[in-house]
Amino acid sequence: MKWKEVKLGYVGVLDSLRNATPQEILGVSKDASDGEIKAAYRKRMATIHPDRSDAFTRQTDTEIAKLVNAAYKSLLKGARKR
Repeated sequence: MKWKEVKLGYVGVLDSLRNATPQEILGVSKDASDGEIKAAYRKRMATIHPDRSDAFTRQTDTEIAKLVNAAYKSLLKGARKR
């Protein structure tokens, strides 16, 4: 597989996350507890953390990390209001 194909597939993931809900980004249900949200956040960040990515995917990983952080913050606020 050529690098260009891999990169296009990776950027496709970023595009799909931009249109996803916070629950879809983290992979949790709408009534998830704080613990479930935190665990899903840590699991997701472990796979795409910009400090752990290579030079080719660092920019995309940074953008995905921003989306994951925003989803995490919004879900935690929502979980605390319940």
